[in-house]
Amino acid sequence: MFGLRGNIVANGNILNNWILVIEDDHIYDVIRETDKIPVENLSDCYIMPGFVDIHTHGAVGYDVMDADPEGIVKMAEFLATQGVTSFLPTTTTLDIDTTLRAISSVETAKNLNKDGARILGIHLEGPFINPMHKGAQNEKFIIEPTKSVLDQLTSSGIIKLITIAPEIPGAIEAIRLLRENGIYVSLGHSDATYEDTVKAIMAGASQVTHLFNGMRPFHHREPGIIGAGLAEEALRCQIIADGIHLHFSSIRLVYKAKGYNNVILISDSMSATGLSDGDYELGGLNVTVKSGAPRLPDGRLAGSTLTLGVAVKNMVTRGLIPLPFVSEMASDVPAKSIGETATGSFSYGKKADIVILDKFLRVVRTYIDGRAVYESESL
Repeated sequence: MFGLRGNIVANGNILNNWILVIEDDHIYDVIRETDKIPVENLSDCYIMPGFVDIHTHGAVGYDVMDADPEGIVKMAEFLATQGVTSFLPTTTTLDIDTTLRAISSVETAKNLNKDGARILGIHLEGPFINPMHKGAQNEKFIIEPTKSVLDQLTSSGIIKLITIAPEIPGAIEAIRLLRENGIYVSLGHSDATYEDTVKAIMAGASQVTHLFNGMRPFHHREPGIIGAGLAEEALRCQIIADGIHLHFSSIRLVYKAKGYNNVILISDSMSATGLSDGDYELGGLNVTVKSGAPRLPDGRLAGSTLTLGVAVKNMVTRGLIPLPFVSEMASDVPAKSIGETATGSFSYGKKADIVILDKFLRVVRTYIDGRAVYESESL
């Protein structure tokens, strides 16, 4: 058992100069003082629950669709240096055989992974999307969600989340079927009307994939999927806080409309994340990264080079949202959105997944299961 003393960010508050007590691999308590265990003083730092990224396609040169288990492990190790303690490797739209190989590679990586962010499952972004709003998804491989295809893709039991456009044929029945099998559904890459979106909610959909991006624009007479995302309490909203996908005033609008407990910070990162500008691929599509913004040859955005560590800092310094609320958006809210109750907060018995930020909101240490897996030289 040991303690970390610092500014503990928990339950919407900052407890200045308190002690987080860790026993083995889990959280034991948050207390003011103790002389019964060794306590490390991190008084200038913020001690927060580890980040949970439910939407990330790749990093440091690796893409989930490469179907390379060792590459996914390298991705997991990089994410840990950015404060991420759990994540969902996320696919893009390619042929079914390639997607099945990617799924299998994540299963293998989950067993190989020792020092990286914990793999919670897989997020399938596509192939059940609307070509009108395909974004950086390969239109050639977009298909309808038939039961036979769903059975193929979900048979492994590792799929946690699927993004679906609710207006395409078969989508509503697919959402019902997925929820019956314990798989969560997000709505995205969609031209859905408000009514389409409400039908999807009734079928069991519970979040919106990267709100505002890859979907029908908001209109005051037909608010569509964006309006439903903002107005319907049943939906949580994913946002990409890089200042490229969304203006920070738009992010504040989402925060004010939804409250922090219904906003999910995601990276939507691609393989160039953690590397320099240049030419890369995302799900087999050519992407050029310039000034940190990945784009297809026609100028469309193709994921991001964001990390959740940077997203948290951006939300506080540019979005002007209090750190305790931002912490929830990066940890407890995404965990709960996919039914993960063992991580995301500092409640007794939860996994000791912890990120330490310095006073400049930079990630300086990461713990997974109570074990330090990353430490910055600046700490």
